[in-house]
Amino acid sequence: MLTSRKTLAGEEGRHLAIEAPTGVGKTLSYLIPGIAIAREEQKTLVVSTANVALQDQIYSKDLPLLRKIIPDLRFTAAFGRGRYVCPRNLAALASTEPNQQDLLAFLDDDLTPNNQEEQKRCARLKGDLDSYKWDGLRDHTDIAIDDGLWQRLSTDKASCLNRNCHYYRECPFFCRPPGDSGS
Repeated sequence: MLTSRKTLAGEEGRHLAIEAPTGVGKTLSYLIPGIAIAREEQKTLVVSTANVALQDQIYSKDLPLLRKIIPDLRFTAAFGRGRYVCPRNLAALASTEPNQQDLLAFLDDDLTPNNQEEQKRCARLKGDLDSYKWDGLRDHTDIAIDDGLWQRLSTDKASCLNRNCHYYRECPFFCRPPGDSGS
């Protein structure tokens, strides 16, 4: 029903607002016609969301479901830099000794664990990242990360060393880990 109303509104050039409870298929009702139109016109469909939870639902649940009926469906997600762990910061916070190899991390008090529990938590995160059990996205780990710790684990454009960073080639923000379902 939602899909037919959405299509009808599009054909008549009108806007249509749909309000419905969770679980009735609102997302699929715009993804399916959007994919069909994008394929017909040989264009890329871009879906932007207002929050990370919906973006993750589309990427982890809805699109893999649609891939079962549309086998050649290709998709990827673009999360903001602040949603990804910075492997340089993680290594510094996971270390049991001051990181003298990276002078910037060594001089930055924010990259020293506040206590042994925080260091161990970061070491577990680093182990998961290094073994590809975790893709580096904040929302994709079962390990509790409070906002204060995450602020130190992530980075922003101004603080990121980009290609000059020792961890660039393994940085989750710049490259997807093996097994990523999108392309």
